[in-house]
Formats: sequence, structure tokens, C-alpha cells
Amino acid sequence: MKASRRQPVAKPLPHAEAFRDPRCLRGAVTRLQANASARRHLAKILPHLLRACAHSADPDRTIVNFERLVAALPNAGILYHYLAAAPGRIDQLVTIFAHSQALADTLTRDAKFFHFLIAPEALARPREKLWMQAELTRLLAGWRAAEDRYNVVRHFRRRETLRVGARDLLGLATVEETTLELSNLADVCLQAVFEVAVETLAAQFKIAVPGGFAVIGMGKLGGQELNYSSDVDVIFVYREEGEFNARLTYNEFYTKLAEEFIRQVSTPGTEGAIYRIDLRLRPEGKTGALVRSLDSCENYYAEWGETWERMALSKARCVAGDEQLGGDFIQMVQPFVYARHAGENVILQMAALKERIEKEVVREGNLTRHVKLGIGGIREIEFIVQSFQVLRGARLPELRQRQTLRGLQLLARRKMLTEAEAQGLAEAYRFLRNVEHRLQMELELQTHTIPDEKHALYRLARAMGFKTVEAFEAEQARHTTAVRKVYEGVLTGAAAQAAPPVPVPELMKAVGFQDPAAAERVITNLREGPGFVHVSGRTQEIFSRLLPGLMRELQKVADPDVALVRFDKFVSAYGSRGLLYEILTRNPKLVEMLVRVGDASRFLAETLWKHPELFDEVCRGVALSEPKSLDRMLGELEAEPGDPATAAREWKRAELFRIGVEDVTGLVDLEHVHLEISRLAEACLRFALARVQRELKLSKLPFAVIAMGKFGGQELGYGADLDVLFVGEGEAAIRVATGLVKFMEAQTSAGALFKVDARLRPDGEKGPLAAGLEAHRDYYAK
Repeated sequence: MKASRRQPVAKPLPHAEAFRDPRCLRGAVTRLQANASARRHLAKILPHLLRACAHSADPDRTIVNFERLVAALPNAGILYHYLAAAPGRIDQLVTIFAHSQALADTLTRDAKFFHFLIAPEALARPREKLWMQAELTRLLAGWRAAEDRYNVVRHFRRRETLRVGARDLLGLATVEETTLELSNLADVCLQAVFEVAVETLAAQFKIAVPGGFAVIGMGKLGGQELNYSSDVDVIFVYREEGEFNARLTYNEFYTKLAEEFIRQVSTPGTEGAIYRIDLRLRPEGKTGALVRSLDSCENYYAEWGETWERMALSKARCVAGDEQLGGDFIQMVQPFVYARHAGENVILQMAALKERIEKEVVREGNLTRHVKLGIGGIREIEFIVQSFQVLRGARLPELRQRQTLRGLQLLARRKMLTEAEAQGLAEAYRFLRNVEHRLQMELELQTHTIPDEKHALYRLARAMGFKTVEAFEAEQARHTTAVRKVYEGVLTGAAAQAAPPVPVPELMKAVGFQDPAAAERVITNLREGPGFVHVSGRTQEIFSRLLPGLMRELQKVADPDVALVRFDKFVSAYGSRGLLYEILTRNPKLVEMLVRVGDASRFLAETLWKHPELFDEVCRGVALSEPKSLDRMLGELEAEPGDPATAAREWKRAELFRIGVEDVTGLVDLEHVHLEISRLAEACLRFALARVQRELKLSKLPFAVIAMGKFGGQELGYGADLDVLFVGEGEAAIRVATGLVKFMEAQTSAGALFKVDARLRPDGEKGPLAAGLEAHRDYYAK
């Protein structure tokens, strides 16, 4: 019998013991060696490759991903030759393949990316935003069709995410560099999509490409702290209401623009989706309008804005569209975000919101493993920074910093945190953000939870630079414990300083209302609004803080019942309760003024609720108790825009209200009041005379108005007529006098100026309205 031929025994591959599945290793190597033309070059790098895989966090996955890259390249020999010349690149590829299946998939799906990644400057330093803009513009230059251009943006986003991720995993980038690059990449991509979308729609509707529309980034996008798999939180704002033509309003066009923008950003094309878009931070959340005008946003935040919206808007930033409009939006929301009245109760509201998220979203089993929302997590660090910003940002504008790490530096500089606390929080933030990044780079999923599966946890620990899971978990516990300690300290301080609400009946007792039941109904109306008006919880909370001060002022006046009713009428007339209550909480002197006006003067109170804009005049810095000269009054009056008759009456009304406020608040004495009203009347007379003479083209005619009685003595009261004599010769003078009386007494939508009484002239009502000097001399002589 012939001896049977024995099969050659395959040599064991080096480092095979490190692989979980030796057959997987053997199969991958066999397939790599199948290319005869490249086998010689493979032999040069194989020992280094296997050693690097064996020492990685996941040898099996690494060798499979390497094989996939080779299969995707048209010429494996070039890859082997390059890696033999630069063996350090083998270690880099192994690191990427072991710790990020998502990046490995990107690299193996489009092998051209490998050549981009190995370019000398690709990983050397972070790319500036201007470079990204220029590069994307270059890539878009050869394409005209909208869908092709959208796909170019998708391709660019994948390529750049690979580059940023590689720098991150290889330890070539800090957390700050990574999050800024990811945010800049989002800005550039979103702007490119916006430009294509607006051009496409403008052509469709046959209008010129419009401006006046901005995409506002919120959350991590706004703060330039984006993750690898973050949603992009945005809201859409347009400048003003109007229409492009009879068939297309601004709102209709911009709504379609927003819809097209969302569709192209979030819908996967051949290159995949660009980003997931989250619109829940817009006014009224899911139920709110997709786009809003600037005025509409301002009204919403003034009336309905909640505490969580302050936090969201603290990071708001224009990321695409009209930068000027975006800047105007940011400026507009500053008084809401950084309200001067904000107290520790706001901090407690923010903490209650976070606690609710822990219970409803994170759940108890994940509280120590959720790096974002869990105990001692990223959100607590952000909370600490934002709580100080909300409390102190109105008085210290330098605290209005979107980025968390910079915010911590400023808090330490301002001694709101100790240097040790700020440094500890910064270290914890970097650590936790790195964990978050490694979790999301794994499969490009929006996850924040540390896995409990043994091998996945080991791979995460190794990606974070730890040799063992135990070392990683110990470091995580150290950071989260330190964060929680500072977080609880902030809450404890806020709770200690937050004044407990005093029950309404207790507050009312000291006031001495004649009809307590009616007064309590008015207070309920002030807090909750009439039945047809919805008042937000935030507005009710502000009123609760305002109420004690209001009660103290009512206690000081003669008729608190009437003053309270008139205060309520003014609030109803003003329109935006939330904004008004914020103003009053910040400025207790304004509460005193409103209560005293309501108590002392029905005329002033009615003027105020009929014309609530007069209150805004006071708020804009009208200097009460500062006497105005006649020249200043006349200059202000002449500078008023619009129809002269209406403008003069509106100015007079505002000035009379100012004088009345000075009077009833006790800022000036009676002599001052009489003098100011007399000057007011004289300014109106001089203005009217100049207008009439110009209209009659008689400006050179000798003509004088002589003040008599209390007007002459500068002792005019609020409702006084103006006793005058008109001195001038002939029919022309009578025409001037007649025109002057008509201008002063004519009723317009803004009322009259002053009633003019000329009955003290020679011969009284029987005599001519104006007479010359000789006529007056003869009359008084006889």
C-alpha cells in the first residue's frame, strides 16, 4: 500500500492567542495573502500588523476591518508599500478600527478617504472654519443640480467627520478642538444647504433671492460643543411680516424654506443624512409655528417664556442665513435670558427640571452610567455654569459665555467658584465628554450610557487610555463624585436664599382693604389673568415675587382698594404681563409710582391705561424731578416726527404724565409742578404760533401772545385754560390769532392741546380777537 500523503500543518500565526476567534484571524490573513502580486509587500508589514491588532482593545474586529479596507482599495500593493515605509500608520489604523466601527465603515465604504486621511497635513492640526468653507465651496463649484449639491455636502460631512474622529482617537486633539471642529463643520454644511434651498425656492416662486431669514443654533450646536452623533437643535426666524407679492407672504415662503432645509439636512441621500434636526426648542415646542418673525419671538418670550428656555437660549447662535438678523435675535433675547430680577427660585426650577429628567428619561438603573444626564454628569456641570449666568449675567455681561469650559474659567475669575472647584469641574467635563465621544464613535448612535456588556466596557476603557475596566470606573467615580458635590452646594445655596412664598391672605392683612374679598379676586386676576387669557407658569412665578412689594406700597396709600383696581386695569391694558412683571420686579420704584398714581389721580390713572406707552417713556429713562427749561421743551416738541398737530398732542400728553408722576410721588413741590405745566403750555403756544404763521406765510408780521392770570404768573394747574391777549395789527393779526386758537383747541385722536381763553382782551368777547398796541393803550387809558 502507498503511504498516505500528510497535509502540511499551518504555522501558528504570531499573537494568535490574543484573538477571541482564531479562525477569524486565519481566514482574514489567508484572504489578505490571496493577492499574489501584493503578497511580498504584505509580508513586510504582517508581523507589525498582527502585533498591533493583538495589543488593541478588539483584535478580531481590527483585523476584519483592515481586511475590508484592503478589499475596498483598487491596489492593495500600494497600501502595503505605504505602510511598510510608515509603520506608525499601521498603529493609527488599528486604533481607529478597534475603537470606532462607524469610522471604520466610513473608511472602507469610500476607499478614496484613505488617501485623504494619509495626506501629510490631514491630521497635523485642526482645520479652521474658513478652510472648511473654502474647501466645500471648491467641491460644490462643479455642480449645478440641487440634489447633486446636497450630496456633495453629505459627502463632505462624512469625510471631515472621519478626519476629526481620527485626530481625536489618536490623541492628537483636545476636547475643545474636537467639539469646535464638529461645530464648525455643522455651520459650514448647514449654510451650504441653506444657500441651495433658498436659491431653489426663489427660482420656483420667481422672486429675487431674499435675505431676512436666519437659522439659530441652540444647545451644543449653539455652544460650539457638538458631539459626533448630536442632533442639531435649531429654530427659524425671519425679519418681519410682509409679502413678496399678492400671492406669497413672507411667512408662507419662509415656512417652505424651513421645510426644504429640514428635508435636505435630515433625509438620507446616497451619501446618508447630514444631521438629525431637533425643532423642539422653538417657541411653543412641537405645537409651535415652524418659523416666526422677530416681533413674534419677542412677544412669546416676554409673555410665555419658561425657565428651561432661558437655559436653551443662553447658547443661541446664528449658524446659517442672515447674520445681521441672527445677531438682532440674540440681542433681543438677552433681557429675557439674563433678567435682572432672576433669583434663586429660578435655580431651584432648573434643578427640579433636571430631577424630573433623571426620573423619567434616565431611570434609576442608569443614573451612574449616563454620562450626560446621570448623577455627576455633563448636564450638572452645564447646570452649575448656567445657574450663575442666569443669576449674575444681567449685571456681569462677561459671564454670558456659550461654552462651558470658558464659563468655568470666568466663574473662577469672579470668585463664584474656587479655583479648585473650577479646575475639578473642567477636568470632569473633559473626561465625560471624551467618554461621550467614544460611545458615539462606536456605532454613530446618539448614546450617552456606559455599556454593561463586558467586552464593550473593556473596549471603552481602552479607548479612554486605561488598561483595565476597574481603573476606568474608579476615575469616572472620582469625577462624578466631585461634580455632584459642587452641584449640591449650588442647590443648597439657592434653597437657603430663596424666600418661601407668603400666602396671599397673610400679605393682605396688613394693607387694610375695605373689601378684602374683592381685592383677593383682583390679585387672582393679576396672577392668573382673566378667563380668556392664558398666563404661563413663569409669569405667575414672577408675579408671586412681585406681590409682597405691591402689598407694601398699597399699605402706604389712602385708598388701597381703588389703587389696586387701577393697577389691574393698567396691567390689562399694557398687554405683555410677563414683560411688565419682570420690569416691575427689577424696578420697585415703578411699583411705587403706579400705586401712587392709582391712588392720587383718576386723571393720571386713566391716561396711563388708555396710553400704556407712557409707562415705557418713564422706563426709558425719563429723568423725573429734573426741571426742563422752556428751550429744551420746545426743542423736543419740534423734533417730534409725524403730523405736527398729532405729534404735539402726544408729546404734551407724555409731558403732562411725567409732571403728574413727579407730583403724586412727592418728588417735587407744588411750585415746581405749576412752573413745569406753565412751561409746557408756553412751549405748545410757541410751537403752534410758528406753525400757523408759516402756513399763512405771515412769519414777519408783528404779533405777540401775552399770558395772563395763572398762565402769566406761571401757576397753571392740570386742567387750566390759557388766559391770553393777542397783540397785532389788522386783519392779518386776527387771522393768526384765529388759526392759533384753532390749532390749540382742535380735537384729534390724541385729544386737544390747551383751551385758549381770550376773553380778557379789550371789550371782552365783543372785541376783536387781536388788537394793536394803540387799541390796547386807548382801552386801558379810558
